[in-house]
Amino acid sequence: MHASDADTDVRKLSESLISLLFYCLLLPKECSQ
Repeated sequence: MHASDADTDVRKLSESLISLLFYCLLLPKECSQ
């Protein structure tokens, strides 16, 4: 099964948001700047 470009973009965006969330949780001081 081949994923469409839209699905890939959504997946990348989701991963970016999750990464940012963990970053903020682990380093709140850095995230708030």
